[in-house]
Amino acid sequence: MVEPCKICGAKEEPKIGENDKSIVSIMFDTLTEEADKEGPGVLEDIELGFICGEVCNKCYLEYLRKSGRPKNKNCYKILI
Repeated sequence: MVEPCKICGAKEEPKIGENDKSIVSIMFDTLTEEADKEGPGVLEDIELGFICGEVCNKCYLEYLRKSGRPKNKNCYKILI
């Protein structure tokens, strides 16, 4: 992350567990593929911010858990 997180203000990526790193990686790949196929309009602001490096991994994971997202069923199973 170059700029501070737009949500929590962290200037460096907060430490997260190995399992969480895996979830972030899967979601990053999924969101990037969606944006490549359909354009950035398919993503919500927080997802676009995450891809653009404006939201830290910890805040993004919190968003995923609260929103009941992701679209990728395999990743959803990991979150539960």
